[in-house]
Amino acid sequence: MAKKCRSRSAQAIKNIQTSREMPSPGTPRLEMTGNQELLLDGCKGVVAYDENEIRLNLGDLALAVTGADLTMRTLRFEECAITGQIASVAFFNN
Repeated sequence: MAKKCRSRSAQAIKNIQTSREMPSPGTPRLEMTGNQELLLDGCKGVVAYDENEIRLNLGDLALAVTGADLTMRTLRFEECAITGQIASVAFFNN
């Protein structure tokens, strides 16, 4: 029985490691820290911007971030950082 548990644990670790690998080139990558910060790789441009909503072009997709006191801390080389009170994040087809 202990052998099965170890092999399941090893498989679970392998699955986690595989899922954390970098996405294929051109695929947007999103990382959030609580509801305070959103980091995005793959941003192609800003569609709309105000303190309650930021819409970004991701190529085939668009990303809408809504909340309060939203600011874009960084926008360079397809990288974007948004801070504030993030209430929702939604993807849309472009």
